[in-house]
Amino acid sequence: MRINVVIIISLIGIIILSSFGSTVNFYDKKIDSDEYNIKNICFNQDNSQPKGTRALADSPWPMFRGNPRHTGLSSYDTKGNQGKLVWKFEVGYIGWSSPVISAYGTIYIGSSHYEEYFIAMNSNGTEKWKFEIDPTFRTSPAIGTDGTIYVSSSDHFLYAINPNGRLKWRFLTGSYVTSSPTIGADGTIYVGSDDKYLYAINPYGIQKWNFTTYGRIESSPAIDTNDTIYVGSNDHYLYAINSIGILKWKIRLMDEIVSSPAIGNDGTIYVGTGDTYSSNEPHYLYAITPNGTEKWKFRTDGCIISSPAIGPDGIIYVGSRDNYLYAVNPYGGEKWKFKANEGIYSSPAIGANGTIYIGSWDHYLYAINPDGTLKWKFKTGDSVHSSPAIGSDGIIYIGSQDHYLYAIGKFPPAPPKNVQVTSGNGFVNLNWEMPDKDGGAEITKFNISRGTDLGDETYLTTIDISIRKTFAIDIVNISCSFIIVSVAIVDT
Repeated sequence: MRINVVIIISLIGIIILSSFGSTVNFYDKKIDSDEYNIKNICFNQDNSQPKGTRALADSPWPMFRGNPRHTGLSSYDTKGNQGKLVWKFEVGYIGWSSPVISAYGTIYIGSSHYEEYFIAMNSNGTEKWKFEIDPTFRTSPAIGTDGTIYVSSSDHFLYAINPNGRLKWRFLTGSYVTSSPTIGADGTIYVGSDDKYLYAINPYGIQKWNFTTYGRIESSPAIDTNDTIYVGSNDHYLYAINSIGILKWKIRLMDEIVSSPAIGNDGTIYVGTGDTYSSNEPHYLYAITPNGTEKWKFRTDGCIISSPAIGPDGIIYVGSRDNYLYAVNPYGGEKWKFKANEGIYSSPAIGANGTIYIGSWDHYLYAINPDGTLKWKFKTGDSVHSSPAIGSDGIIYIGSQDHYLYAIGKFPPAPPKNVQVTSGNGFVNLNWEMPDKDGGAEITKFNISRGTDLGDETYLTTIDISIRKTFAIDIVNISCSFIIVSVAIVDT
């Protein structure tokens, strides 16, 4: 956390000092894979998305499964995550809706709470805005590069919402929309509907084409590097459709497909079978070649609603209603399995360091090491059908049937105490005392940032506590804002 010290120096060296306290907001920033840094901001921050094309946002977790190939693999390290509650916020009934994260840390999730809302959360666990919408229990949003948030709903519409929470447009399908949208490289939004159609919609809300199947589409489409769209249907078929809406191939599997496909580096498509009404009988994780032939299938003893994730080493992870998370090698053999206390509908997310995160009916979010051993588990108040999202700071965000959205990570260190500022001839001395709390890990250094206006501070230097006495900064004839941030190292 930070203490924000504003120093105004006149030509004759007069200092005016202001401290800001409990009215601050927080956002999280990762210094490197071992450091945890929290700044307090004493003003409104700009949460707009970076400008660019209308394709998928460049953010930590911009859509269901993290990317268009639906690998569930994050580029951010989570080894410092201790499985501790950072915050929780009551958003209403979440169901299967899973959070996504914008480039500036805003978390979006659908819910139902007295009235039905789509909610934007600040990364400190406070509500940013909410948009009234019919229940979105089974869908997750997707974020475009221009910041537009696309979310499907049971009122038959796909919504496009501006980053300020105002409606941009909405597109009407023929039935409930329980498929989560995916954004293609050209900005096209793909989403399935219970009306049996897969829709391709341009960024202005105009239909490009639709493709009909013979069953409801609850599966969320995945897109490979050649712009082929893969989606499952309740008619038991997995479909491969090109970018202009023409069928490339389809393959019939043993049961309905609610699971969303994941695409490996070699183009192999992985998908599970079974729906929420399937009994505990054998179901399969399938591996399908890019030309539509079965490569192998792996048996579980329960339906697979969970969507597969693919690790950096090509291992496939998927949950089953039979209570197990399975690790399957690229040749279809079991590497290991991890048993939860109840069934698993949640889909795995994988940190860059290989830790696998998944929820279960047994109320827990599990963190599992790459060798299949338990790293930690965190208990929520009810079943966890939602799937985890991984932030750039390694925090895990997940919803629970207890109506809360959780942020799980590690305790941040407290801000420095008793900041003192003195002036000299053309310089400023900053001094402070150690915080009362270290967040469960030893504070080893302090990061100092400086800016000429509140909010524009940039990193200036790092001071090691073993050598820190007084920090002097050369400064003449300008007004500056200084930020002092406690940094703790967590060994895992």
